[in-house]
Amino acid sequence: AKENTMNAFLRSSLVIIALSFSTTAFAQDDGRKNREERRALKMSEVNNMSNMSEAYRQAAHEKRLESIDRAKDMLSGGALNGEAKAKVQFRLAEMYFEEGRFYYFNEMQEYQKKYDDCFNGIPKGCDVNKMSPDNTESRKWQKSAIRLYDGILRNYPQYQRADEVLFYLGSAYQEIGEPDKAKAQFVRLTKEYSGSKYTATAFVQIGEYFFDRNKAYEALQ
Repeated sequence: AKENTMNAFLRSSLVIIALSFSTTAFAQDDGRKNREERRALKMSEVNNMSNMSEAYRQAAHEKRLESIDRAKDMLSGGALNGEAKAKVQFRLAEMYFEEGRFYYFNEMQEYQKKYDDCFNGIPKGCDVNKMSPDNTESRKWQKSAIRLYDGILRNYPQYQRADEVLFYLGSAYQEIGEPDKAKAQFVRLTKEYSGSKYTATAFVQIGEYFFDRNKAYEALQ
């Protein structure tokens, strides 16, 4: 009887917590939508790009392009295979994504300038509510990275850093605004690599996915 009472108490407590989360989620729906939309920008800020000088950013960009060319030459030479090839592909994917962030930062700077001008009536009749950034160039690089991540997992499933590749793939989908695909990768990570150091963070991202959609009970689980 004591055990049944305790179980009932725990279930009731869980429901109360879930309901509390649901109420908060409903009240802050707009705020979470904004957070979802800003996620890519927040991830880019990890690089402290906004604090870098323009000269430093440009130099890093040029150096990265040189490294990308060297990696592509190594892969096209035919000398690499197996783990060694997967390693170079992984590094190339990371550089592709960093290039995507470089262009994203530039795109958002340009968008901010146009937004400010429009807000101040330049050109006349401009409507800020109809404005949106052009992320064509950054998306091109980011999607190239995604194709490489996906190829590594498909062609080299035994790669020793496959769990890391999978986590980066999920994060990449998150950054380009495809949360459903991102969640699928994080779920896969928790199932296929339960002992990975990235598993705990993957669970957090899955929880965030559900919480952002007012599914507090699933998020709580």
